Formats: sequence, C-alpha cells, structure tokens
Amino acid sequence: MVGCLTQSFWLALCEVLERADLGADPRFASNADRVVHRHALITILENTFRARGNLAWLEALAAKGVPCGEVSSLTEVASSEQVRANGMIVETDHPHLGPVRLLGNPIHLNRTPPRVAGPAPLLGEHSAEILRELGYSETEIEQLSPCAN
Repeated sequence: MVGCLTQSFWLALCEVLERADLGADPRFASNADRVVHRHALITILENTFRARGNLAWLEALAAKGVPCGEVSSLTEVASSEQVRANGMIVETDHPHLGPVRLLGNPIHLNRTPPRVAGPAPLLGEHSAEILRELGYSETEIEQLSPCAN
C-alpha cells in the first residue's frame, strides 16, 4: 500500500519509481487530477511495481519518506503477534460449533474493557424474539416460521 496524499509524496514516489514522466504528466499534475485519471494511473503503477518485489519497493519508498506498508493476508493477520497482543482475535465457545475465533473490539477503555457478549447466533435463532418485540402475535410468528406446516 502506498499513500501519496500530498504533492511531495507523489513526486517522491515518481522518483523512487524512476518515472519522472508521471510527475510531468498533466493527467497526474494534482491529487484531484490523479483521482480523475485513477484507472490509467493504477494500470501504470501496477505494471511499474511488477518490476521488483514488495520488500525492495517498501525499502526504497520508506527511504524517501513515502508512506507505505505491506498488506497482509487474512491468515497473516490472524497469526500476527501484534493482533493477538492487542486482543483483536478472541476465542469463545459456541454451543453448536465449539470454540470459534472472532474479531475483537478495537476500542479498549481502562474502566470498560471490551468483552464478547456471546457467540454469533445461528440462522433464525432470535427471529421469534425479535418478532415479539415488533408486536407480532405468537400465531403470526408460528405462521412465519420456516418449520410451520
């Protein structure tokens, strides 16, 4: 991932890519221009970035101060020490599925730490309860049930 929200970042990116032509191209003169012509720019950047591996680009971009970072796969994120240390993957017991891993709450407050309220419901598990809250009668709820005859 590369973030070039300022002109100086954009020009530094062009320098790292050895693509001064992009910095001089009127289609990409300003951030607004780059947004308007993003489809053409994305194609150009994708082809340019294929010339080297991720690590080489990350090192070169970071050396020029261009905001960048590697995008991780879901498997990499789930196994990350930092993700686990920050409580972003939590485990809970599901009555039908056994232990399941869930996303943790990103908001951590000292006096009210996040907690898992319970497992995710099964399909239709709370339908009757919700319909009662909405004012449906027991007869109506029974008629709406997929198990009704």
